[in-house]
Amino acid sequence: MARVDNVQVSLYNQSIPPFYLQERFRDANRGPGKKNDIQRLYHITSRLNVDAVADDQGQPVLQNWKLLIAIPQTRQLE
Repeated sequence: MARVDNVQVSLYNQSIPPFYLQERFRDANRGPGKKNDIQRLYHITSRLNVDAVADDQGQPVLQNWKLLIAIPQTRQLE
């Protein structure tokens, strides 16, 4: 088995986790208080097309972006 001298890890996350949206959409059935807000959130998130927004050169600016949660660190293994 090969010996590893260093390990580098980066932790990324989605900006809006699917479970969060699922909970919000389920809340829409609990009453009219926030129903319009929840319907608007559903409308926006279900139609979001990250390929549609482009820079001046026509390249997608949102495609493949991710939210860095933890800064990568290198640790010497003993």
